[in-house]
Amino acid sequence: MRVADCMHHNPPTVRRDTPVAEATTLMRTSKIFILPVGDDRNQLLGMIDADTLRAAAEGETSEERMLSSTLAIHPDAPSDVAGAILRLEGRRALPVARRGMILGVVSRETIARAPMMPTHRGPRVRLGSELC
Repeated sequence: MRVADCMHHNPPTVRRDTPVAEATTLMRTSKIFILPVGDDRNQLLGMIDADTLRAAAEGETSEERMLSSTLAIHPDAPSDVAGAILRLEGRRALPVARRGMILGVVSRETIARAPMMPTHRGPRVRLGSELC
């Protein structure tokens, strides 16, 4: 099964100048625990997670609190590879991107809930800013 088969498509995103208070409200109302941070062209710049927002000071922006060395995964990558990365990195979710464009979010929960299907030979996987 591919990441695209079990990801949340078109997740809510914030821009770098979005106030942390607004990002926190969006996260709560959307019932999610990471928000991709994108630019005006929806290119992935980083991400904000719930723990980061809890530690934020009033008046800070998303850019000031985002994790800019974000690891993203390609939608055609095997979902078991995404699950392994999430476990190894100690993360609950990863942004899904193609050529830097935000497409979705995949989490441990969405992978676990997905129907069990044999993993096909997917694209090569490399470490870096995006897994392909």
